[in-house]
Amino acid sequence: MKKLQLEEILNQFNDQLKNFIKARVKNEALAEDILHEVYLKIHAGLDSVKRPEKIKSWLFQITRNAIIDHFRSKKNNESISENTLFVEDNFDIDPHKKIQASILEMIKQMPEKYRDALILTEYRGLSQKELAEKFGITYSAAKSRVQRARLLLKNMLFQCCHFEFDKYGKIIDYHEITCCDRDHR
Repeated sequence: MKKLQLEEILNQFNDQLKNFIKARVKNEALAEDILHEVYLKIHAGLDSVKRPEKIKSWLFQITRNAIIDHFRSKKNNESISENTLFVEDNFDIDPHKKIQASILEMIKQMPEKYRDALILTEYRGLSQKELAEKFGITYSAAKSRVQRARLLLKNMLFQCCHFEFDKYGKIIDYHEITCCDRDHR
């Protein structure tokens, strides 16, 4: 695997990182200061990157964190909304796509009756009534099985990852805790 070179990375992503910061702080001098902090963090952590193909999302996570750190440390009067920092942008992969493979793996680990109920209703489009007929159970039991499967999956996800949501409840980012894409950094 090719060793990541700091200068190459900074040359390739400098403008994107700077624009990302400027879009959130609206002050050229402050953007430069935060960018400098980002460079220091990149330099300090570059050797910990195990998967060079993930470098872009790693860089933007460092940048987001540097912006958050700035606002926390200054405790200034500038108000900043969660949407200012964590908007879906062209720089990062959609978090839904990043975690999709992990969700499928979690579903495979479920007990068979819940796994089948979830796959048939959520992925294959069966209604809960059709699920009940297919398994020879009552409609109420089918509804219960699907709800329990969803709850089981939700619990598995929250054990694995910390999620960040926008004000509408949509996932805008997540951070691995134990299992999802462990080699991200």
